[in-house]
Amino acid sequence: MSTTSYNGWPASPDPEAIGIDQAFNVGGVWFPGGVRGGDVALVLGHVAAGIHATVERLVKGWCWGYEFRQNVNNPSVLSNHASGTAIDVNAPSHPNGKGGTFTPAQVVQIRKIIAEAGNVVAWGHDWHGTVDEMHFEIHGTVQQVKAAAAGLRAPAPPAAGASPFPLPAGYYFGPLSGPKQSISGMAPDGSDRKWRFSITRIQAVVHVAMDGLYGPRTGQAVKGWQAAHHLSADGLTGPITWRAMRL
Repeated sequence: MSTTSYNGWPASPDPEAIGIDQAFNVGGVWFPGGVRGGDVALVLGHVAAGIHATVERLVKGWCWGYEFRQNVNNPSVLSNHASGTAIDVNAPSHPNGKGGTFTPAQVVQIRKIIAEAGNVVAWGHDWHGTVDEMHFEIHGTVQQVKAAAAGLRAPAPPAAGASPFPLPAGYYFGPLSGPKQSISGMAPDGSDRKWRFSITRIQAVVHVAMDGLYGPRTGQAVKGWQAAHHLSADGLTGPITWRAMRL
């Protein structure tokens, strides 16, 4: 019988034996050890990217992933880190055993992000024993996580010649100025309404203020969303990202 962490997922001191993605990172922030690849990486990546974009910026060196060890709060069982199904986010700011490290508004946003990820991620904020607000872990079966990941997975890129992007060919959304990088100019009818409406749709997906302006905050939020969905994290909402956002 294989060794499992307390959530029932296979654990091993050999990361390759359980398919750990050791390159796992969100917004350029690496999680040492990585996480279990595939559906788990997609779901936990979505949670981490959502936090990075809308709750607080991830800090390099403060985020952790896979580690084969016992559970800190219950040493009789293996930690979910041992199966690559848990991440710790900005650990020094949210130490184990300390509650109230997030504001009420941040708590609401984190719960929204978890719901978007199919409610297969448990948060240490909710532990009945010792709280652990840095900690997010998979609480679901392989089938449940697969279904949650399917709801997050980006569709296939559009076929050559297809135009799912409802703007002039060659234009991308981005915080830099100029064709193929920005849509800050005027629409063909002499107004900027079309551009602003499209940007607010993007901002709704990445959870930033919907002001219709593609500034640095929106660009960073798009980068985090792209990274969580295994797309090129360039911060530009071109045709592939637009299609992936189902806009």
